Amino acid sequence: MIDEAEHFKHLTECLNQIMVARSIDTLAHIRYVQGYTRILATEYARLHPRARMSSQKIDWIVDAAGLHDMGKLMLPDSLLHKVGRQSRLEREWMKQHTVLGCEMVDLLFDFRGTDFCRICRNVCLYHHEIYDGSGYPKGYKRDKIPTEAQLVALADMYEVLLHYEPEKNTFPKEKVYYMLMNGKCGELSPKMKECLENTKERLETYRLETEQN
Repeated sequence: MIDEAEHFKHLTECLNQIMVARSIDTLAHIRYVQGYTRILATEYARLHPRARMSSQKIDWIVDAAGLHDMGKLMLPDSLLHKVGRQSRLEREWMKQHTVLGCEMVDLLFDFRGTDFCRICRNVCLYHHEIYDGSGYPKGYKRDKIPTEAQLVALADMYEVLLHYEPEKNTFPKEKVYYMLMNGKCGELSPKMKECLENTKERLETYRLETEQN
């Protein structure tokens, strides 16, 4: 009998390796997003015990965070590595990575009814939704956006603003914190702002410790 946990772990590791093979910069991005996600999710569980976010669920969300951009595997290099401003059509094409990632989860994961599969689908599909409804692909608002997607979205934005794309504008950590808290990159929910505020030092320390190792 196949052990579901081992199956998921092996499959997610394979997918991560494929994404890294596509772009070596992806490895650091994935690891940082996963680390930030764990810090934020752990704080969310502490602040909101009624949410029943167990340590197992946090592990699943962290694993799913490693797959949040999986749909980009289905996009051409000419789009992913384009230097300069994207056209309107290219931006719309890029947005499809959310839907494509969700479709890949359905194709690749055998145990579709499991909580882990649901979390992966939610993270892939909704990690670009914004609390005020201005995100994509569904334009979901407020608590209609799954908590796991909100956590990964915040971790992803933090990482991108701070470090990920050197050819684009990146910002010092205090500026990143200000931008996120004040909705400069899309409005966060009050719960996500609270998590970010409470974990500010831990997020910064995590990055420093990771870079030193």
